[in-house]
Amino acid sequence: MIIRKYGIKLTRIKKKDIELIRRKRNSSNINKRMHCKVKITPEMQLVWFNSVNNIYNTYFIIHYENKKIGIINGKNSDFNKRQSEGGMFVWDKEYWGTVIPALCSVMMTDFTFFVNDFKRNYIKILKSNTNAINYNKQLGYFATNDYPSDSETQWFVLTKESYLKNIQRIRKG
Repeated sequence: MIIRKYGIKLTRIKKKDIELIRRKRNSSNINKRMHCKVKITPEMQLVWFNSVNNIYNTYFIIHYENKKIGIINGKNSDFNKRQSEGGMFVWDKEYWGTVIPALCSVMMTDFTFFVNDFKRNYIKILKSNTNAINYNKQLGYFATNDYPSDSETQWFVLTKESYLKNIQRIRKG
């Protein structure tokens, strides 16, 4: 599966991508922003890939300017409740603080709400990652107790209605 928009291409991950993802995920720049800070082995990565390579999880490599710059996902899709959980990390520092991660979020959220026709999307963010919290609040996410948070993380939810209310302002920008 491939999604293209805004000069960005999202391609569904394949087995050949998992070593790149593992190396980037283990890098100190990314690992320190993750809830789980375990160093991932090649064996662990293969087990992970085999567990997410199904219809309930959509993991994409982010391609921009002919480079692989990150990964974005919708996971744990519940087709009965019409909800999923999202996540993203951009390993290429050149694009941190740019509009590219925001555009990727919009692409994935559009996929979630308009292709899958889901009603809610959940994300879990480290409480110390104020940039991610502030950005996601601009999209319309709000803190929720639907899932248990802990001392380090907070769950947020985005409803389709909240997204539609907030996305018009973002698209204009």
